[in-house]
Amino acid sequence: MSISRGSEWRQWDLHVHTASSYDAYKGEDSDKLLVQAWKENEIEAVAITDHFIIDSDRIVSLRSLAGEDIVIFPGVELRSDKGTSNLHVIIIFPENCDIVKLSNAFRSMMLDYKAKSTGSPDTIYWDFNDIVEFCKIHKGLISVHTGSKENGIDKQITNATPVNMAIKSEIASAVHFFELGKTKDIYDYQKHVLPTTGPKPLIICSDNHDPRDYKRKEKLWIKADTTFDGLIQAINHPEERVFVGDIPDKVDKANKKKSVYIDTVQVNRNEGARNSGSNWFNYDIPINNGLTVVIGNKGSGKSAFADILGHLCDANSMDEASFLNETRFGKPPHKYAEDYSGVIKWLDGDFGTRKIL
Repeated sequence: MSISRGSEWRQWDLHVHTASSYDAYKGEDSDKLLVQAWKENEIEAVAITDHFIIDSDRIVSLRSLAGEDIVIFPGVELRSDKGTSNLHVIIIFPENCDIVKLSNAFRSMMLDYKAKSTGSPDTIYWDFNDIVEFCKIHKGLISVHTGSKENGIDKQITNATPVNMAIKSEIASAVHFFELGKTKDIYDYQKHVLPTTGPKPLIICSDNHDPRDYKRKEKLWIKADTTFDGLIQAINHPEERVFVGDIPDKVDKANKKKSVYIDTVQVNRNEGARNSGSNWFNYDIPINNGLTVVIGNKGSGKSAFADILGHLCDANSMDEASFLNETRFGKPPHKYAEDYSGVIKWLDGDFGTRKIL
């Protein structure tokens, strides 16, 4: 039985450029250095957001180098002239999408926009409505530069006129993330912007163009599985699931007191168990250190799990146990509880005392 630990705080970077961007480092070692930088920085999920290209071959190469350690989302960074001359917008797509099909669809759109430009990347501008529509068709998420971030909505569009304010409001309603330039922007947005737009994730990313000098202004933590569904959870609950800074408080607390946080609960049938044919408990359950509630249908094992956990942790309320008692799992003559034992593994790697149930 494989059991997930559930959503955990992990480091993400949702704005990264590769050698496929026209203004990025193009050495033959670029992919290798980029993956190495992610691993050194303990980043577990990234979005490749090259300028005006979704390079499927590049993304496949990076995924091969990263293996299962890092989830890589395809994405793209675009320029729009909505309300300004140079607004930067990012789309992030599901990690399990058909990357070749997505790349081809994007290339088709780019042919039209390149035809309207002079051929220089600096003269390519997407219509904002096309960005929103392309994102919707391909089930993506939109991030926009904001705060002190260069080419962002606040630097490019002033609040001088009601029209400008309306444009900013329209853009804000269409995007899913606000990508900020520095930590102070978070406070400003929490105070002045989110009361109007409603909750949205406030993120700071590397915007890295050169893996030889991979730097982040701040660490971006998201409490979610490293999947597109995890990103959607962050959008739905940004206050609880997104943190910018050195380390989230709960992670820091657990790291400092590893001896009192449970890593796993192990329960197994004993060798030489006297009752034959019963093998109800045989698991190694990883425990999320943020766990507060166990839910399930009647008869799904909630009481059994709670009692086993309490028993192994020497809870002082075991005389009120509803499962590990002499009228249920310990009921004579079978006394099935005597056929099983369990042990707690703590976050610091130590084990508690193995106990007969």
